[in-house]
Amino acid sequence: MVNAFKMRMVLCILLCTAAAILAVGSVSILTANHIIGDAAETTLELRCELTATKLNHTISSMERSVEILKNQSVAGLQDLNQFQHSDAYVDNYTEHMTGIMRVMAENTPGCMAVYIRFNPEIARTTSGAFLVRNPKNGFFMMETPTDLSQFDPSDDEHVGWFYIPVREHRPVWLLPYENKNINVYMVSYVIPIYINGINVGVIGMDIDYRYIQKMIQNISVYSSGYAFLTYEDKIMEHKDYPVYTSIYDVFSHHYDFDKALQSNGTVQGNYTYQGVGKSFASTRLENGMKLFICAPATEIYTESRQLTLIIVCIAVISFLLIVLISKYVIEHVMRVANIDELTGISNRRYFLDVFQTQKMAYEDDYALFLLDIDHFKTINDTYGHNNGDIALQDLTTLLRDTMGSDVLVARWGGDEFIGVIKSSTAEERLNSLLERVRQAKDRPYGSMTISVGVQRFHRGMTFTELTRGADEALYQSKAQGRDRVTIY
Repeated sequence: MVNAFKMRMVLCILLCTAAAILAVGSVSILTANHIIGDAAETTLELRCELTATKLNHTISSMERSVEILKNQSVAGLQDLNQFQHSDAYVDNYTEHMTGIMRVMAENTPGCMAVYIRFNPEIARTTSGAFLVRNPKNGFFMMETPTDLSQFDPSDDEHVGWFYIPVREHRPVWLLPYENKNINVYMVSYVIPIYINGINVGVIGMDIDYRYIQKMIQNISVYSSGYAFLTYEDKIMEHKDYPVYTSIYDVFSHHYDFDKALQSNGTVQGNYTYQGVGKSFASTRLENGMKLFICAPATEIYTESRQLTLIIVCIAVISFLLIVLISKYVIEHVMRVANIDELTGISNRRYFLDVFQTQKMAYEDDYALFLLDIDHFKTINDTYGHNNGDIALQDLTTLLRDTMGSDVLVARWGGDEFIGVIKSSTAEERLNSLLERVRQAKDRPYGSMTISVGVQRFHRGMTFTELTRGADEALYQSKAQGRDRVTIY
């Protein structure tokens, strides 16, 4: 009964503790995942916006440079009639613009080439200036301009840089294309020059596309995250695919991805690439391209998994500590509840609990005994209650030493003790106890003797019948002169 009660208490505490830890742990994990997820999205978004700012700086720098050059070209061409009819005037004008172009190109990040070309219908077909950066020393050197008469105006592959902005009558970004004249992929920004409604030519700059590719390739996020560029439905830069690969040959149609391609703002979402779930942030660049920065979801939530593991470990450790503390507290409480405070021996309640629990295990070879101190009132009256307490403590010590650990013994109340002992050894062991009590001399309470009553077990006997029989046997011991063992 005691053990059952103890187990119920432990189980109740543990269940309550487990429920509390599970609730707190679950909330902590969900909150941590939410915070880390938000932080991951913010990280991707900020990285995307910072990278876009850097790329847009390059793009806008070129736009400003070309716009300045266009304004200078219009301001410098003071006589359109001479320009149309005098090669010398065109050459002087070209020389004037060449110096300005070189200064602007040297101060424009990523600029690979700068040029001013004149309309072949009003000037020589090779007229103008074409300055290309020398990769060895970084200086811009004059190169022979392309002879526009050698190509049809519709040949965008070779002369699209000239005719596309003229046809559209506006500044144009020419996205990555291979300039067949110098066999280099580039991005160009070109502005047509109009004076009094007459097209004089174009002025523009080229960025070596490798400059942009390198910027994209150098972007990393988390362990294996990376960046890529798109334009409309084409890939402009990706670590795994060449320029102008169809997006949908690589990425299946996905709501988040399609939304990003159609949006002009910053968009976040998820997609699957080569069987790996990824999160991304994208934004539109000033030249119309889209920048994507992506990372595997597994890497993004690595911190979340680590934090989850830490929370689980803390929860497990906390649970184990509570189990140990509960065990200690319960054992302490039960020990206090089950032990007689004065003698340190089991008390009446504990004896009854154990007896009821083990009753079926007792067979005919067991007996129940009751014993008390003879004339205990006289000891208290003569030597005082404190010394009476010492007498009880001394008797408890002798009981433990004589009976051994195999005998269930408890203080029944006052100076009376109760126990269960094998009936075959009861008389011998109890008489030995009587003798040891008699031999105790020079104690603060003088000397003492005890009397014992024993009732053997018989099948079907109740605890009340056992105690009644032991009590009657004890009475007989007292009636016969005390200091005796009587067995029924």
